Amino acid sequence: MAGLTDVIISQLMYEALCNSLNEFSYAGLEIVISRDDYNKARSILLEDEPNKIVSIELVYTQHIVENGIQVIDTENECYACDISWSEIMDNSKKLIRSDVKMMKDGSGDSLTAFNIIQTLFFGDVVYG
Repeated sequence: MAGLTDVIISQLMYEALCNSLNEFSYAGLEIVISRDDYNKARSILLEDEPNKIVSIELVYTQHIVENGIQVIDTENECYACDISWSEIMDNSKKLIRSDVKMMKDGSGDSLTAFNIIQTLFFGDVVYG
């Protein structure tokens, strides 16, 4: 899908992460972020509103936009994959329009969200 901005993709990624972290785990995948990086991303989110509640998915999204992400496949000899924000933006062109529409209108489920995350991270749906 061409023409999607950083803001739109980060919002879509956040919504998809909120609905797919269990699927991520079931596939044997882990998002790697150090405690320091987690705290740094969280601090950025709390700058304007220090008492607001910040979800792990929001912290992940903040970190990914700023630094990219490392994903480990624990079922494939702990294969690690580093993914930059620019790669995610490039991969966003491969998103399936119907998945994005279902995610936005609330009719998508965790598998729809997982497909979106896989496409953004890996450029294709490669797990289940």
